[in-house]
Amino acid sequence: MGWPTNDAVIMPRPVADFVLTPTDKSALQGLLRKGTTPNRLAQRARILLSLAERVPPKAISAQHGTSVASVFRWRARFEELGVDGLVDLPRPGQPRKLSDKKVREILTLTTQRIPAEAPLGHNRCPVL
Repeated sequence: MGWPTNDAVIMPRPVADFVLTPTDKSALQGLLRKGTTPNRLAQRARILLSLAERVPPKAISAQHGTSVASVFRWRARFEELGVDGLVDLPRPGQPRKLSDKKVREILTLTTQRIPAEAPLGHNRCPVL
């Protein structure tokens, strides 16, 4: 008995069943219907819904432009934490110095308010 030749067919291991409860399925579909859902969260919901429809992980990864490992990662995270596990975990490193409220305030001030000392231009034209 020797090593298998290139002619040997290696069958992939069948994927374990992934079953969504009706509550989880409606929660994932709700994320997709919501217009404000971030794209990465919507992609994770689509991955899980495809798994529940018994689509092979390799086909899911090709369809969504991700790796097979990523498909299994989101499946495992969902099985462990549910829908709440689909959000990004905090990244390591220095904590933020500005709160979300302060960031919104700065963005509003810089994008919507025209300072009085601003030169005349396309944004600030006197009425003729």
